[in-house]
Parts: sequence; structure tokens; C-alpha cells
Amino acid sequence: MLVRRAGLGAGALVGALCLARGCGSDERPGPAAGTGGVADGGGTGGTGLAGAGGTGGSSGTGAGSGGTAGGCPGGSPPSDAPPDWELYTGYCDCSMWIPGKKGKMPDPVEWEPCPSPGPLVAGCKRMKTPWTKTTTLSHAFYPVFWFDKAGVRAVLQFARTYLDDDKSNKRRLRLVADLDGPILNAFFESSSACTLAERSVNEGRFAFGVVPTATPAPGQIEGVVAGKIGEPIPDTALTYPSEDLRATWRVSSQWLIRWRAGLTGRHWGSDQVVQIQKPALDPEGEPPYGARAIGGAVFWEVGGLTRRGVMAWTEAGGPQNLIRWLGDYTQGAGNFNTDGVDMVWSHGTGKAPSASEYPTVSIMTAAFTTDPAVRKATEKRLRSDPGQLGVTPFGVGCGYASRAVYDGTTNTVDLLVVRLSDGVSWIVKSPPISTGVKFMNALGTSCNDVFAQVQFPDEVNAIVRIPLSLLGSDIPPD
Repeated sequence: MLVRRAGLGAGALVGALCLARGCGSDERPGPAAGTGGVADGGGTGGTGLAGAGGTGGSSGTGAGSGGTAGGCPGGSPPSDAPPDWELYTGYCDCSMWIPGKKGKMPDPVEWEPCPSPGPLVAGCKRMKTPWTKTTTLSHAFYPVFWFDKAGVRAVLQFARTYLDDDKSNKRRLRLVADLDGPILNAFFESSSACTLAERSVNEGRFAFGVVPTATPAPGQIEGVVAGKIGEPIPDTALTYPSEDLRATWRVSSQWLIRWRAGLTGRHWGSDQVVQIQKPALDPEGEPPYGARAIGGAVFWEVGGLTRRGVMAWTEAGGPQNLIRWLGDYTQGAGNFNTDGVDMVWSHGTGKAPSASEYPTVSIMTAAFTTDPAVRKATEKRLRSDPGQLGVTPFGVGCGYASRAVYDGTTNTVDLLVVRLSDGVSWIVKSPPISTGVKFMNALGTSCNDVFAQVQFPDEVNAIVRIPLSLLGSDIPPD
């Protein structure tokens, strides 16, 4: 698999060619998934992507399997890297180390009872963090959850930071893990110049963004490392000249999506870039945010303070106004998410055209589709939404949706869980924010547990799981 930079001169291009060995991939995301000015689009575009069965680009050469590539340095892992790990030679601009064929995977995820103060629910468990004891931020902020229906396993893309209480924060493990089993993919990084970032895990694929840690400047390189879950060596790497805004990435079984001011995509193993969205193509000139992909379909939200909607796209059908009311600013849709079976979103109504708050907000669901007519025919209202139309999508999976919501009466941030079949819901209460505890974000749902991020006094960004069977008293739909 060839990997090379986009938009560089011939001399620099030859020096940047790398070869990744071996061949065999979603917002959530942490608090503010799909936001933070990270959008993606055509721009300079990238060339040279190759996945399993891909051919790389139309020019350039790479080194043979097991060697260095186009000047990509080799060498031994740093002394603090896990034993027997090897340099990943597919991405030359940022040194990272992987277990390869000989290295041992990091220890699997373990769980312990949630401490007090904590969520006010029986059966709450918190991920153990034995790699650090003196810091209050043992995880990176933006883990990504996926429920693998075929494998009946909950999968999380996340980071273990401050390894061995190293407060320089240069040593990190970036992981994809079975939350009841082994670590499936792992990267070790100790560079102060660049870092990996959790971007997407979905449908058997993962993607980590690779970004310089300094403020974007001309000549810097950013990109992506992606592959199949469980394969020892990533099959895809791509670099781009850095710009003023970082790109982010989404994966599905068919697509690697780049999101920056618009959306472009490549089929796995293909070098061809497909323009999916850019503001000039939108009927109201809107940029995308909250992008996600399922199979061959791509979804994103559009709008701003006064108008909101959801778009869908397939290569055959092009863009569709999936949940959108063009020219009507009194209603809008947001917080959209889907697991490929169900779609869930918030529908706001009764707003003055120039206002930003919707007086009435309902939680809606419909069968998975990219066709607005099918969405309309299958949609149903589940219950009122205690929150507003925001930028954080519902966690959706196995017939449930979840979301963190603020309760002004109790000054708490709680977890709302809704059953999609009948609109029955549960509220998992948190102690008052003044205790240092609050739900930060719903990650998603397996068929047994709901997973979320929770702030504790001793852990700013903990990951918890709560059995669906122990959510407490149910609330009838209103």
C-alpha cells in the first residue's frame, strides 16, 4: 500500500513516500463530537490513499514490506515503549509504534464499581485506570463507541494518557478495545511534535487523525491512519499539508470520509476522491457538521443558530434533504444519529424565524434510510426532549437512544435513555454539579448496557457502563 502527501512538489513527494505492510472502520464522540471547527472538504484534496487491494497513487515508489519507505526512518522503539513493539512505517511524519507480530497488546479493559459521589443508579461500573494514579485525566476527551452487532461486542476507540503518571503528557496509548475482551488495535506515541486523535470506529474499521501539536503552520503535515479492527498493521495512511483548520475523519464499511469545510470520500482501496458535500452545493449554502457514515450512506447536519436540518447522501442518489424544511425557519432537526437500523433526532418547532431556541422539542425516530419519503412514512414521535437542538448526537444502538441532559431544577447533568419501540424512557440522575460529578456525554448502547462519559472528582473524563436492566423506574412517553 502506497501512501503519500497531497499537493507537494515532486522532490518532497519522493521523500515522503511510505509503505504500510499488510492488509487487513463514528460522534461521537466525546463532549462536542463533530464540532470544534473541524470540518473537511475538497480543498487541496489528497492523493495516494490505498487500502486492502489498493494500488496507491499514480506516481512514486515505496519500499518493500518490512523495510523503510522513501526515507521513512527505522530504528528501535524508545526505551519507554512496550517491549518488542515496532515502528509503524506507513506514516513517516509522526513516529508511532505498534505491537506488530511480536509485541504484546496492552492490558485489557477492566471495570470497578462507580465510586461515591457518582451516578445515582445501581450497577454502575467505571473503567479502571491503573496506568496512572496521580492525575485526574487518564483518558483523552473524545472516545468513540461502536456496537458490533455481528460480534455481539461493544467496541471503544480511546486513549490512555499520563502513562505511569508522566505529566508531560507525551506518552500515550491510542487503542481500539473490546470493552469485555482484549485490546484489538494499539499505537504508542511519545512525540511532542505530533499526536494521534480518536476520530472514528465503525463497521469493522477505525481511523485515527494524525495532527501536529503546534498551531497549524505552512509546511506542517497532518493526515490519517486507518485500518481494520483487529488487524496487526493498519492498511491505510494519508498525509496532507496542514491548513488553518484540522480535518477530521469518519469510516464505514465502504468509505473513508474526510471532513473539512465540506465532505470528500474514498472507497477503501481506491485512489479516487469523491466530492460528497461543499457549501456551494447546498441549497442554502450551508457547511456540514456532525458527519457520520453507515455502509454506503453518509449523513450530516446543516444550519446554525436559526435553522437546522439533516442531509443524507449515497453515490448513486446524491444529496437528499433527509430531515429539512427549506425556507422554513420555525422548525429544525438536530442531534441526529443512526446505527444503520434506527435513526434518532430532536425535532424543534414553534420558533420565531430569527430566534435560536425552539419552544417545543421532541425526540423522533424512523427506520434507517436516505430517502426523505421513507423517513416521513416511518417516523414517529417518542417523547418530549428535555434538551435543545445541540451539536452532540444521541447514542443509538440495539433499540435504545441516550443523551446527557441538564436539569436546572436540581442543577444536575443526567443521562436520558429512551426505548425506541415505545418511547418509554429512564433518567439516570447525577448528584449536583457542585459535587464534581456530571454526565458529560452518552457514548452509545449495547444490548445490555448504556455507556457514557462521566466527570468524577478524581477523574475528569471517566468511562462508565450501566446495565439497561438496572436503569430504575421507567417513565411513560408524554
